[in-house]
Amino acid sequence: SSALADTLGYRLPELGPLSGMARIHDIDNTLAMDAVELRIGDSAAPMLRLNGAIGDIFAVQRIEAEVLLDIDSQHLAKYAGYPGLRDLNPLQGRMLISDSGGTLGIDSLHIETSQSRSLNLRLDGQFSDFRHLNTLMLDSRLTATDLQSIGALFDRQWDPVGPVQFDTRISKVANGIDIKAYLTADKLVVDADLIADLTASPPHVSGNITAKQFFLPDIMPKKPGKLKHKIETSPVFASTPM
Repeated sequence: SSALADTLGYRLPELGPLSGMARIHDIDNTLAMDAVELRIGDSAAPMLRLNGAIGDIFAVQRIEAEVLLDIDSQHLAKYAGYPGLRDLNPLQGRMLISDSGGTLGIDSLHIETSQSRSLNLRLDGQFSDFRHLNTLMLDSRLTATDLQSIGALFDRQWDPVGPVQFDTRISKVANGIDIKAYLTADKLVVDADLIADLTASPPHVSGNITAKQFFLPDIMPKKPGKLKHKIETSPVFASTPM
């Protein structure tokens, strides 16, 4: 997987061998692809598996795909860039992609970690039209023993303040998307209620954010420029299409 990423100009941790297969054939003068299967990781227990079909290759229509995610704690820590990070449980998820509703998007998305003492994540959502960001819907909850556990994922030395609970809900409204977020960490409380129009140029965001017992330097790096890990210059996602 990392060799393929290097070929495309990206950097990804090694998640194991990449293999795939598909059957291409003609149905009523339409070139189609079915029995599509892509696997990353051990063939017996891949970390990422995609199964799907494309009913019309040239028109890119009648698309159906199921993506299954099962990353063990060791590889999850490596993917986050911290192989020594402890107390992470496996990350599992399922995503359905299709154009059954007339537009290509994510019909359903579910990601979660099994219960852990230090860090837990649950996320559900959908993205009915990839071309319109305002169709994004998410419902998530992140819990952790303290901010230090979360900060380790971003190479930040945050104080061990906790317990932490971070709830986020993104839903569609008439003029964009409604973003509600609520964070608690011991006495720290941050409450956000925003309306965003991500299709505007530039994108427009308005609303209210209130905070109690919040001190900005607490979440900044303790020693600017002294991060433990070198930040890669090649991003995973870039503005230039692959």
